[in-house]
Amino acid sequence: MGWIAVVDDDAPMVTMIREALELDRRPVKTFTDAKFAFKELTAPNGPACDLLILDVMMPGMDGLTFCNALEEHPRTKSLPVVIASAHENTRQLFLGNDRVRAFLKKPLDLDELRTLLSNILQPLR
Repeated sequence: MGWIAVVDDDAPMVTMIREALELDRRPVKTFTDAKFAFKELTAPNGPACDLLILDVMMPGMDGLTFCNALEEHPRTKSLPVVIASAHENTRQLFLGNDRVRAFLKKPLDLDELRTLLSNILQPLR
């Protein structure tokens, strides 16, 4: 089993997601800096990530730019993404992006998150 990346500039949100996923014994790496996270995900020698939970509104590199940039790297080209956002119009931004598997509205329901991730990751095993 690979790991799940969580990219969100809200540190308490990142901690909450990490703790929820660790209840399911899922390896998690968290990032509050999108540019640093992108470098880690696209690093040629690092372990492969199974899934990305991504915020949209972040300083430095927003979630849409982040998601689109993943297309440019063979390592992340097919990485499944779950978008977590408080904004209603977020789905419109990602229309046509097949990598986006789900949208979660903030504040997150952690049970819903855990169930959703199990469903997405099940076929990957």
